[in-house]
Amino acid sequence: MWYKDKRFGKCYRIGDKRMSAVIAPEMGMSLISFTAGDIQILDFSRTDLFLKYRKGLGPLILPHFNEEGFIPKVEESIFPHIGYLKNDGVKHPFQHGIGRYVGWYPEASENTITGFIEGSMETNGYTFKELAGFDFKAAVTYTVIEGALEVHFSIDGEKPVASGIHYYYNLVNRNTAKLEIPESEGRVRTIEFNRSLNDVLKPISVNSKRQDDFFKVLKEKHVKNYSYCTLKTDKYQLQTVFTANGKPEDVFDSLVVFSPENAGFVCIEPISYIPGEGAVKKINSGTIYLNPLSL
Repeated sequence: MWYKDKRFGKCYRIGDKRMSAVIAPEMGMSLISFTAGDIQILDFSRTDLFLKYRKGLGPLILPHFNEEGFIPKVEESIFPHIGYLKNDGVKHPFQHGIGRYVGWYPEASENTITGFIEGSMETNGYTFKELAGFDFKAAVTYTVIEGALEVHFSIDGEKPVASGIHYYYNLVNRNTAKLEIPESEGRVRTIEFNRSLNDVLKPISVNSKRQDDFFKVLKEKHVKNYSYCTLKTDKYQLQTVFTANGKPEDVFDSLVVFSPENAGFVCIEPISYIPGEGAVKKINSGTIYLNPLSL
């Protein structure tokens, strides 16, 4: 369902009683609301920071991570977010990729929406190609399946691309929240939020034998070689599922867990390459599934 919001522009809501998601194409195809029942999963306390420079709610990462390499020369006065990034000590004017800072062309149907951008499109007098440093095409599709949110990427660049999600989840209570990550031989690693986190993890393909509805859907969709982790809070749980082994273009090579000390949020970020090692894939068609469970 389309509706107009004075802060986020034209928005599209998908979902049902179990799960609801709102996407804002004019705000970088970002996820701006994500609920399980009546429980809000995103950290709404960072809404103003999202509006200023995408440091909250649910922005995307693409067409690259912008940690190294090309830096465009732009008139900073027409991109207000750049000043806020500088105040945070960020040198790159489009940190984590230009995708989150520009408007997307949307196409929507009942319970799905796809956004499109490409290098020839323009914002504030600059083409996206000029801002990214290379030509590219990207599409991101949000779809509801069995009470879960599917986020599918399709990116093709003339140079290596990177993609992922950078959603800010509400920890509810930092002292009791935890993140569980399956490891080899049936072991589970538990991450507690008693320190500052900026961990880059190598996902392990687990092919869970769980038989709940969501994992049955994955089997019906022939999703194999996936990894997943489970965020557990006092109000909800969230499973993040993604491909960890298979065709290179389908795989998310790293899982970044980011949560500054004493923060009320955590970012759980499947990313198509390993930050710091440089992207090598010119095509990415990975899919992430977010399965929220209210308690």
